[in-house]
Amino acid sequence: MKGKIVFLNGVPRAGKSSIIKELQSLSKEIWINLGVDQTATMIDKKFSPGMGLRPGKEFPEIEGTVKNLYIALFHSVACYSNQGFHVIVDVGFHTDYHIEFNPYDEMKKILNEENVHLFTIYCPPDVVMERRNQTWRQEWDGKQVPEYVYRWDHAVYKSNLSTYQFDTSCISSKQIAQKILQIIN
Repeated sequence: MKGKIVFLNGVPRAGKSSIIKELQSLSKEIWINLGVDQTATMIDKKFSPGMGLRPGKEFPEIEGTVKNLYIALFHSVACYSNQGFHVIVDVGFHTDYHIEFNPYDEMKKILNEENVHLFTIYCPPDVVMERRNQTWRQEWDGKQVPEYVYRWDHAVYKSNLSTYQFDTSCISSKQIAQKILQIIN
């Protein structure tokens, strides 16, 4: 029997990794954690930001690598699921590249939408900045959110690909993980 596949789609610092940890802790089954964050740990920094390439067509020279990393990720997800493992994946799907590439469409082709559940993990830009400041000690005056944060927000959330959306500024990671487990079971 194939394992379930859950994609958490959201901007960086939306809270996807915290939700993954809570879901893994709450579940009595094994959940394999794959995605943008895990891929970043597998490649050298000179290839960064890798799959975390932000919208805006800033680094066209690595967009082919981003595409290949996504395709490899989706095949990896399929391999784990085919072995009966549940898989949870953090992504920030967007199409704002120089090359024609839609990671969501590639995911649908490779995974055939079997056992795939996509959840949007939303976080308002000002809260994203507060979290960036806490995590990375980025200086932020609490007033002007940088343009690139709004660019991420628009590019990732404009498509509204999922049936369910959770706002991590209003509900805890544990509550979201509980709701996701209820929905997919």
